[in-house]
Amino acid sequence: MKNWAQNRKLAIFYKFKSELDLLKKYFPNWTDNAFVFQSSNSTFLGQFQSAREGIRLDTADAIVFFNLDFSYLSYEQARNRIASYEREDQAVLYWLFSDYGIEKKIYSKLLRKQDYQLIDFKKDVTQHKF
Repeated sequence: MKNWAQNRKLAIFYKFKSELDLLKKYFPNWTDNAFVFQSSNSTFLGQFQSAREGIRLDTADAIVFFNLDFSYLSYEQARNRIASYEREDQAVLYWLFSDYGIEKKIYSKLLRKQDYQLIDFKKDVTQHKF
């Protein structure tokens, strides 16, 4: 991911604090301040719950969902941070999925404007639908 991201101004959303620690290592020029991000060439690192509302990230080349939040509200609000009437280029979103994880299941629910809930997880785990 680091080579791909090298010449792009990215806003990256993560779910867990351990993911932030990992992302900081790969993106040394990072910020979690949207105002700094808007006027710099840094990479924005934001946790879904705290960065999904009330900020602009429309100077980003793309938003990357390093992980997915289980909430449709988080997904919808986070993806809209890149939208702006002033934007000249198309807004681009990227999702990172593991080969053997539950990300595709979560994503499928989010596309249907639904939350991925505990009952979904239990069903997927018992049926081994990953």
